[in-house]
Amino acid sequence: MRNAKVIAMVMVSLLFGFTACAQHSSTYKLDKAYEVLREEKDEEKALDLVSEFLKENPKNADGLLLRARLYRRKEEFGNALSDVNMAIKSYDKKNEVDLSVLHWWKATIYAEMDKDEEALVEYTKAYKQARKEKSDNIHGISFDYAQALFHKKDYDGADKVYQAMIKADESDAAAMVGLARNLIHREKYAEAIEQLEAARKLSEDYSSVHKFLAQAYDKKGDEKKAIDAAITYLEKDEDFSVSAVVDIFMKRPTYAEAEIKAKMVNTSDYKPQFMLIELYRAQHNNLALVGEWTSVLQNYGDDEDLYRYRADAYKELGFWDLAESDLNKSISIAPNYIAYCDLGYVARNTGRIKEAIDNYTKAIELKPSTAYAIYSRGWCKEMEGDDEGAMADYQMAIEVDEYYLYTFLMRGEQYLKLGDKENAEMDFNYLLEHDTEAEDGSARHYALHFLGRDDEAIAWADSIIVADPLDAGNWYDKSCLLSRMNKKEEAISALRKAFDLGFRRIKHLELDDDMDNIREMPEFKAIIAEYTEKLKAEEKEYKEKLKNKGDVESDKGTIVAGEIQMKKQFGGTYEMPCSINGLALNMVFDTGASDITISSVEANFMLKNGYLSDKDIKGKKQYINANGEIKEGTVITIREIKLGDSVLKNVAASVVHNQKAPLLFGESGLSRFGSFTVDNVTSKLIIGE
Repeated sequence: MRNAKVIAMVMVSLLFGFTACAQHSSTYKLDKAYEVLREEKDEEKALDLVSEFLKENPKNADGLLLRARLYRRKEEFGNALSDVNMAIKSYDKKNEVDLSVLHWWKATIYAEMDKDEEALVEYTKAYKQARKEKSDNIHGISFDYAQALFHKKDYDGADKVYQAMIKADESDAAAMVGLARNLIHREKYAEAIEQLEAARKLSEDYSSVHKFLAQAYDKKGDEKKAIDAAITYLEKDEDFSVSAVVDIFMKRPTYAEAEIKAKMVNTSDYKPQFMLIELYRAQHNNLALVGEWTSVLQNYGDDEDLYRYRADAYKELGFWDLAESDLNKSISIAPNYIAYCDLGYVARNTGRIKEAIDNYTKAIELKPSTAYAIYSRGWCKEMEGDDEGAMADYQMAIEVDEYYLYTFLMRGEQYLKLGDKENAEMDFNYLLEHDTEAEDGSARHYALHFLGRDDEAIAWADSIIVADPLDAGNWYDKSCLLSRMNKKEEAISALRKAFDLGFRRIKHLELDDDMDNIREMPEFKAIIAEYTEKLKAEEKEYKEKLKNKGDVESDKGTIVAGEIQMKKQFGGTYEMPCSINGLALNMVFDTGASDITISSVEANFMLKNGYLSDKDIKGKKQYINANGEIKEGTVITIREIKLGDSVLKNVAASVVHNQKAPLLFGESGLSRFGSFTVDNVTSKLIIGE
C-alpha cells in the first residue's frame, strides 16, 4: 500500500530529490556539489561548485537544475527560472533528469512567486510530459497539478487527475482525499464523508483524511464528530498546527475541552496539552492559559519561549509584575528581541515610558528590522512629547517594513499635527489599500475616521468584533473610535464591555489620547475605579494560590507529609525506590552529598528511551557526542522525581563520568522537602510539615 504521507514525500523529493543523477556522472565538480549538499549541508559551497561546473558545461540540464534548486532556496527566483529555462531549451535525452521534472520545477518556482497562471501552464506541461515518459515522478507531478487546478476552482479538471491517480493505484489515499475536498467545495458533504471514510480504511494514519473529515462534518453540522476528527487530525499530523481546526473547537468548546483532557490522561504526548492551550487562547481564557503554560514549564524545564508565552497570558490578565518576571527569565536564558519588545509593552502599560523606550531600543539593537519595535518606540516618544523623534521612528519603521500598517496610521496623525493634510491622506489611503482583513490588528477603522468616513469606520470596527467577539481589545478599539467621534455614551458602553471581557490595561487607558473626550465623564471615572480595585483583588487572589502548598501553578511540585521506607546500605547511606520522569529506579539517599547526580549510563538510557529529551539537557550542545550520548559534566533538568506520595518538579542534576555511580539524592534535593528526619532504627525517611 502506498505511503499515506504523500505530501511530505512530494516535498522531500522537490527539495532534495534527484541526487542520484549526479552520482553516476563522470563530472567531478557536479558530483562534489551533490556530496557537499548530502554530507555537509553547505548550500553556498555547493552553489560555487555547480557554478564552476556550468562554466565548462553551460547547457548541462542536471547542473542547471541543481543550481536552480539552490537559487530557489535562496529565494533568487529570477536566477532559478533562468537556469530552468536554459535546461529546458537545451534539453538532451542523455541527461539523467526527465524533461517533465524540469517543467515541474519551473511550475514550483512560479507558484512560490505567486504567479499562479504561469505555474498552472507549467504543471500542465509537466503532467502531459510525465504521462508520455511514464515517469517515476508521475505521482508527485499529478498531485501538484491537481492542487493547482483546485486552487483555480477547476474542480472537474482536478477530479480527472485524481481519478487517473486512483486508476493507477486503487490504494492512493491522497487522490481520494483530493476528490473528497472537491466534494466539500461543491457542498456535497455526505459524499465527501463517504469518500474520506474509504480513504481512512486504506490509510488510518494519513492526517489529511481526518482534517477533511473534520471540515465535512463541520459543514454538515455534526459538531461532535467534527471535533473528534479534528483532534485525531492533530494527533496524527507531524507539523501539528491547531490554528487549522480551532474554529471547529469553538463551535462547542466545552465538549472540545473535555475530549482533549481525556486524551491527556495516561499519555506523555505533548500534543493534547497544546490543543488545550490553543482552545483557551481562542476563548481568551488567560487564567487557564497561565496554568497550562506553568504545567508545560514544569514538564519540559526552563525555556525562553515558554516564559514568554506565559508572560503573554499574564499581560492580558494585567498581572504586570509577573509578566515582567517571566520576560526577564526568558532574557536570562537567551536574550531575544521579542522579550525586549514585550518588556517595552509592560513598561508602557505601567506608565514607565522612558523604560519602555529603552527596552524597545534593545529589541531594535538585537533585530534592526523589527518594525513593531521601531513603531512602538516612536509611539512612546510621542507620549513623551517628542514629536520629531516619533516621526523619525515612524519613517524608519516604514523603510524597514512597508506592510506594518499601523505605522502609516501614526505617521498620518503626525502629518495632521504638522498641518500636512496631503501627506496624511496619502498615508491613510495607503493603509486602506492594504488593510483589507477585518481582524485583530487592523487599523482601517481609524484611517476611515481621519478621512471623514465615520459610518464606514464604525461598520469596520463592528466587523472586527463579529470575527472575534470575545477579544476585549476589539471592544476597546471601538470605544477609542467612538470617543474620537465624540459619541460619548456609546464609547462608555463599549469600554465597559471591554473590561467585562478582561481588558486590564488601566495605565494605558489613562495615557491614551483617544479617550480625552470621555475622560472627565463620571461614568468613565467609575469604570476606572471599579476595575482598578477588581484587578488588585484578582491579582491578590492569584498570588495567594501560588503560595499554597501543592498548588498546580507552583513549580515546587507536591510535598506530602509521610514516611518512605528505605534500605540501609553499607557505609551509612540508604537506598529508596523512586520514579524519575516516569522511570522506576532506586536512589541512594545521602545527607552528606550536595547535589543530585546520575551516572552517564543511566542518563544515556533515559535519553535514548524518551525519559529525557534534548530540552532537559542544559548547557552547550557539545556536551552531547555524535552518537547522541551525554558526556560527563552535563547538567540536566529532571522534570519530575516521585518519592512515595511526594513530587518534586524541575530538579537540577549532574551527569557524572563514573559509569557505576549510583543515582544520588543529596542536599539540593533534600532542601525541596522543607523539613525531614531520618529514623535510623526503622530506616525511614519522614517528611514533615
